[in-house]
Amino acid sequence: MVSHVSDAAFHPEPAETGKDSLADQVLAKLQNESLTSAFNFMKSSAQNVYAGRDEDQDGVIDIRDRRSDVPMNDKEKQEFWTSLAKELEEKKPGVLKNLSAIWLKDFKNSELKTAPFEADYVEQMAANGKLMNKTFAGEALKDLPNIKALSRADDIIDDIELDKNIERQKQTPRPAFVKDIIDKALSDSQSSPIKAVDAIYQALKQRGQTETQAERTASYAAVAEALKDYPDLAAKLSMGYVQRNFKNIDTNYAEHKEDFRITKDELNDFNPDSIGKVFINYVKANFDAIASTSTYDKYQNASSLTADELNNHINRLKRTGGK
Repeated sequence: MVSHVSDAAFHPEPAETGKDSLADQVLAKLQNESLTSAFNFMKSSAQNVYAGRDEDQDGVIDIRDRRSDVPMNDKEKQEFWTSLAKELEEKKPGVLKNLSAIWLKDFKNSELKTAPFEADYVEQMAANGKLMNKTFAGEALKDLPNIKALSRADDIIDDIELDKNIERQKQTPRPAFVKDIIDKALSDSQSSPIKAVDAIYQALKQRGQTETQAERTASYAAVAEALKDYPDLAAKLSMGYVQRNFKNIDTNYAEHKEDFRITKDELNDFNPDSIGKVFINYVKANFDAIASTSTYDKYQNASSLTADELNNHINRLKRTGGK
């Protein structure tokens, strides 16, 4: 009888063959293919190592008679998995959390099948699971309140939430996301404040598909706060924002025919989101200066804003560097 404890020759340490390690191969698939491909390769490779079919642990089944394969015992499996998980995380911090999104879907499809995926199962696996189940459940548990609120805010993780959570792993951290938005807006605003405003909201909409309602609110608030540090940019974008939302602000738009205009009262009554509030507050603070610059005599009325005056103010900001 073979003893796995006493006869280590059946499971020697992986030889230095010049090949990429199993962890390196998993990370390569993550970079070149997809999160799903990386997870599936990792899972099948680990199972082959456990079963003794991949003795050198390089992700390739050794050419030999399967009848002579010597499966690992529980201690050996634990040592192998712990080493692999550690190497993955050391080489790409956060990758285990990313892979946990695929694990959740795999766990549902392979273990629960058609049964509802109750969030408690994740807690149970994190506490009592084995090997990768325990590891990935623990990673998923860190974000579980958000995961189970990506569709319906209940204790069931549905297919929509599983798929959104996979896409969620592609998100950049919010500070980096906000910086990217500001950088793009600085560039876009040189040619078109409307284009810049549209790009901000499109980026937030796309990110919002994999955020909870609370997270979406936080992302909007973070962009609004960042804009306060760029007053010249906020001034330009304010003109684009009002132009884009002219019909919503001008409550009598349909009655004006071609003589569209916005009054102070209409600005006060308008209820924007947190980003729009930054823009509207700028317009309110500079209303008189903006509203008295019409190109056309018939619009020379400082009590209301026209699209022409918004355009003129944009040009003034360009000439004065946003001052």
